[in-house]
Amino acid sequence: MKKPTTPRGKPVPPLALLLLVSFVALPFVLYFVPARWWHGEFGPPPRLVTDLIRPAPRPDARPDARPDAPPTVGMTVEPSGYGTVSTAPVVLAEAGPAGRVAGHLPPEPIATDVGRYVRGIPQERWENRDADAMTICTLEGPPVYPGRIVLVDGCLRFQDEGSDKPGPLVLGIQSVHRDAEGYLAVGLRDAVPEFEIRVGEPEGQFVGVGCSMDRPVPASPRIARACGVTEMRRLATIKRKRLCSAEERARIERYRRESRLTARQSEAASRACRDLGTPDRQCPPPIPESPPMPPPPNLFDCRLEPPQSSQGSSTQP
Repeated sequence: MKKPTTPRGKPVPPLALLLLVSFVALPFVLYFVPARWWHGEFGPPPRLVTDLIRPAPRPDARPDARPDAPPTVGMTVEPSGYGTVSTAPVVLAEAGPAGRVAGHLPPEPIATDVGRYVRGIPQERWENRDADAMTICTLEGPPVYPGRIVLVDGCLRFQDEGSDKPGPLVLGIQSVHRDAEGYLAVGLRDAVPEFEIRVGEPEGQFVGVGCSMDRPVPASPRIARACGVTEMRRLATIKRKRLCSAEERARIERYRRESRLTARQSEAASRACRDLGTPDRQCPPPIPESPPMPPPPNLFDCRLEPPQSSQGSSTQP
């Protein structure tokens, strides 16, 4: 008959076992702790809210009253009563005089004389977020969208270049109004022509927010019901591409001359190396001539020649 064996070693105290389990579980617990808690931010998390800013109602307006202001130039009024604008002449704008104020943003983002034809403009605001927070791009820069802003049954949407169909809603418009020639326009009011662009005017300067990637913003249910579109495109810069000044033209021409000279010198050096019987893989490759325009920001700041779609365009000083 065997004698009962006694366990070797001392039993683990319950407190030590509890500490061991806590130590092992601590990384898993910390993984689910919000990062903002480490900075003393224990309130509700930041939330991006998108609203549809509608035209301010006139105090003397009645539901059955006809609008006092006529549609803007080139606008088609839909059966719903809202407007549609798909094209507008290009304005060949020059740089404004030095010292002139670029323009201003009025308290009401939609002017009274065009509010009848616009359903509203999407705007976003942050809740529970530090006002100083910002996004900074390093090398790639923000995305740039060629195209135009159009009005479709009262909703402002972006139509990409080469497409015949309007795309997402435009998020970032600060003002909708009638320009000096009666066209529907967005941008600053009472501004130099560079900081205002007509709805339907092509070849503007539209720069997004973020870093080079197009990230559509989902539209809120209220906006989706009003416009029938579920995506929005966030734009930080909405302006007209002005004509290059004489100084800018000289700088661009100097850039082109230097680019051509570098390409010729590189080709001559590569050819001389091959003429000596050196294998091609050991010779420096020729450097191709750079594009006709310098890299950003000059590429997006101004235009050298009038646009191809300038038929019927106007020039403003």
